[in-house]
Amino acid sequence: MKNQDQLPSESTAEARLEAPAPNLLWSIIVQPVRALTYIRDNPRRSRLAPIMIAILLAIAQALVTVPIADQGAEADLLRAGIALVSGLMGLGVRLAFRMGMIHLLGLGLGGRNRFDQVFSVVAWTWVPLLIRSLLRTLVIAFSGALPTHQGLVAYLAALGQPLPTGIHHALLSQIQLDIFTLWNLMLLALGVLVITELPKTKALLMTAGYWALATGLSLISTLAGRFLLPHLPMLGGGG
Repeated sequence: MKNQDQLPSESTAEARLEAPAPNLLWSIIVQPVRALTYIRDNPRRSRLAPIMIAILLAIAQALVTVPIADQGAEADLLRAGIALVSGLMGLGVRLAFRMGMIHLLGLGLGGRNRFDQVFSVVAWTWVPLLIRSLLRTLVIAFSGALPTHQGLVAYLAALGQPLPTGIHHALLSQIQLDIFTLWNLMLLALGVLVITELPKTKALLMTAGYWALATGLSLISTLAGRFLLPHLPMLGGGG
């Protein structure tokens, strides 16, 4: 009887050792494989937290950046609302695209992933980008100035190199290769490995392929906007 009574406590202790730390946000930083495995096995318990954080950060960023950009104009509240809606729509599109592509690519390569697992794991691999968004918002709030350059253009400016102009400036601004992006891609590769159970080489190639596709589509949309926007007033009848 004594041995039987001890079995539940031993199994409970073992389960606790296998589970990640209670705070998934901390676990995804210090124990990513362990945390992602837990998220894969418990997708419904963990999917909303990073999305809620992303929404709160989008609200904070809109409230901070719009007044600075408008220099105290009367339309601050309206423009903040527009910026917030635009930011949330962009966030939703990016997340939906990433989830859909990872799920389809995983299945296409022979993975065993389910969409609810992909949903939760992909949402949590967004943590590095959420940290970058938080830091950027804090810098803007305390400095009272918006970033002058974005993407690869910011690196060129920091190195004192000549900056591109025109369409080249717009395209290079869309390419993000900072430490947070690399961290995000590392987490995504680990997440792909965990949920698809594919070989490491396939998981890495799948992650790299996703990043190349997402970056390519971003550049195409920039090009399309650059060439189409000047014609929109004509299409709308002018103003």
